[in-house]
Amino acid sequence: MTETKAKKRGRKPKSTFYHLRWHTVGLNEERAAELLGVSVEEIQQWDRDGAPLMAERLLQLWDHKHVGHDSWDGWTFSRGVLRRGKLRAGRRK
Repeated sequence: MTETKAKKRGRKPKSTFYHLRWHTVGLNEERAAELLGVSVEEIQQWDRDGAPLMAERLLQLWDHKHVGHDSWDGWTFSRGVLRRGKLRAGRRK
């Protein structure tokens, strides 16, 4: 929602952190709080007022390394390689 639409409806526009968390990364408040090591209330405050730059960067980094499906839980991308924990999937050299 643009700032003008939010103002017309009597609401304060959401922060860039909210848009990154919800629309880009796709995390709900509980999962974002768990990932960032803060409370759900702090996530709600950051959604309204904005978050520290480091929190936004952590979400972006997590999103780039995370395989976004429940059945792939525990798998990540690291240096262009799909990994599970310390194991490496793919060709061996």
